[in-house]
Amino acid sequence: MKKKMVIAMAASLITLTSFTGNTTAALKAEASIGAPYNKNQQAEQIKWLEDHAMPLKSTDPTASLHDLKPLKDMVGSAAIVGIGEATHGAHEVFTMKHRIVKYLVLGMGFNALVLEEGWDRALGLDRFVLTGKGDPSQYLTPVFNTKEIIDLVDTPI
Repeated sequence: MKKKMVIAMAASLITLTSFTGNTTAALKAEASIGAPYNKNQQAEQIKWLEDHAMPLKSTDPTASLHDLKPLKDMVGSAAIVGIGEATHGAHEVFTMKHRIVKYLVLGMGFNALVLEEGWDRALGLDRFVLTGKGDPSQYLTPVFNTKEIIDLVDTPI
């Protein structure tokens, strides 16, 4: 990763919750939070998911990336891809993120990663990624100071 990936981080940036680009991932039917329960709408949403969901074979970053190939069409020509999560504490969420980042770098030529870190920490982490010097854990806030994130920034792709 050190050879192919430059880590660029900005203060107060928040990872996005969906892929951007020419995706067809938007649901046709939207409901407000306060809207009454609508069985027909739920059925439409379930049908949409059944028609569009693609199974992922593994969350292991060392596994084959073949099952991630549909991302290429979803991402299209987008220059920025946001990968969000429902929780910062789940091992599988971060290992899957690692797989996705690996695919974006190797399969699509992406070369930057943004994390929710302050500028001072970002500079230290960027220095680590570019030179291999230092300890990445000293540049990560507790929520990101996990084995999974350290593996992401420290593993050559």
